[in-house]
Amino acid sequence: MKDEIMNGFVDIVSSQLNVNPNDIFKKDKRKNIVNARHILYYLSKKRNISIVEIENFMNENAYKIEHSSIIYGIGKVARRYQSDRDYRFILKKIMRQCSTI
Repeated sequence: MKDEIMNGFVDIVSSQLNVNPNDIFKKDKRKNIVNARHILYYLSKKRNISIVEIENFMNENAYKIEHSSIIYGIGKVARRYQSDRDYRFILKKIMRQCSTI
């Protein structure tokens, strides 16, 4: 069930940020890809999906990630949400779409 939710998040995030959904699961350090990945972690955590479940989802999609990296990504989104008005606008838009899943 959590996989279905997270797959829905991947679709919404990739669509809103103009990122190929498959790129989220590649070892790509381009800023837009990393940002999409971090938002995926953030949305999942907001949905009460545990860090372990997020880690397992990423691993199942061939993206090896450590627990600490997920926590870092969530924190980065939370900090940027507080400090960047434009980022907050986009993230709220994504969160509204994700609330229907």
